[in-house]
Amino acid sequence: GDGRRRMKRARAEDACDSDARLGEFLAWCAMEKIRIAEDYVRIESHCAEASCPKDGVDGEVRRHYCVRATRDIPSDTTIFVIPKTSLVCANNSVSGDGIRDAELGGGLALNACALAERAASLQSAQAPFAGYFSILAKYGEQTLPMFWDETLRKELRGTELERHLADDDEAFREDYETCIAPLLDEYPEIFPRELCDLAAFKAVASIAASRAFFVGGKYGECLVPCADLFNHRTGENSVAVFGVEDSSDDEDSDESKDENNDGDDNRELVIKTVKFIKAGDELFNTFGSQSNASLLHKYGFCETHNEDMVTVTIDVECFEEAYGKEFMHAIYDALKAKTSDADIEVFEDGKYFEIERNGAIDDEFLRFVTVVAAEANSLKLTTDDGDEYITSESILKRVLDARMAKYGDLSDLNEPVSEEQPPAGGGLVGLAAARLVRRQEVELLRRAQARLLG
Repeated sequence: GDGRRRMKRARAEDACDSDARLGEFLAWCAMEKIRIAEDYVRIESHCAEASCPKDGVDGEVRRHYCVRATRDIPSDTTIFVIPKTSLVCANNSVSGDGIRDAELGGGLALNACALAERAASLQSAQAPFAGYFSILAKYGEQTLPMFWDETLRKELRGTELERHLADDDEAFREDYETCIAPLLDEYPEIFPRELCDLAAFKAVASIAASRAFFVGGKYGECLVPCADLFNHRTGENSVAVFGVEDSSDDEDSDESKDENNDGDDNRELVIKTVKFIKAGDELFNTFGSQSNASLLHKYGFCETHNEDMVTVTIDVECFEEAYGKEFMHAIYDALKAKTSDADIEVFEDGKYFEIERNGAIDDEFLRFVTVVAAEANSLKLTTDDGDEYITSESILKRVLDARMAKYGDLSDLNEPVSEEQPPAGGGLVGLAAARLVRRQEVELLRRAQARLLG
């Protein structure tokens, strides 16, 4: 009841008061002339034993932050005004020249810049962005699957996310070796090797993945202090960011404006409410419509009520697992001889077919199944079960069964899991999140089986 809510609020205030890093950040905001509507909102600092692991070997406790209304807030109320000079980006960083000389752009440029500014902040409390980095996870957003051990990653077996993680691991190593390591050699004072190793690069990449905003103009991809304090909740957006520029490459455009630009001559980002907010409610900045797999991949959490964007794909690998590589290679050779480009691209271009929310799969997939059946019978191919005549229906069953098999033993999906939640923003993390992603995909695939096979 009300008494329990008051106790919860009191604990939050105690956590805020005892969080020295939040104090450092707020002092830095004042120095940077970031304006906070303190009459309307409070930045809260939270910690919970279960979901706030030690932030690395130094034993610091991981804090989570949120923005909460201290009174009723009308729509169109300004909550934060953020000068663009306070954004973490190559344009505002001493690392900018090196990043531009290396011709790095987009997210990679931001990662390199954040790596340099993190190193500077660890070396000196007087570094330009030290106050901001004081509230960021020193060793990265550890709830992201990119940091999970092998045991926890196995909980994602068969999911679309499992494949992305394997690709990410390789991409991190390649980006570091080809783009970041040369900066360490060329600019050792800005990129000190002992603070800019691969682990540090992954740490800042995880922070950028979960916090970056595209501001445009000469700023491009940025970390935006205060804007990244808002947590996500699907369907409950509270604020909008104004002052984002149209172009990412027009550095000389001083009046580039769009319909969301209410900034001071485009030198500021302004965050305003987009609806009435009740006193005591948390304010959210929704990250857009995303599947739980996407939320977990980029932000490290899932939502139990988020069911609209589940994705399961079927590619040629599913056909190969259903019938064997030799069988499908024979089909490929026959199609290639006929220059059937639309069908060959399934083999050569990594094309895949998506299962829709209602279990349907697009007509192109069904046509491809029919083509495979026709070619198999024309070539007089037999299955490992000895079937000499292959129907489209039998292919559908085998392929969907092969896709389901990727999820492995499904009995664990019914096992109770402690639904660990981060203390700010809500949602599920860790094992509970992995199981939710896998369960939702399995349920979607079962709908496809029921729809297509009866």
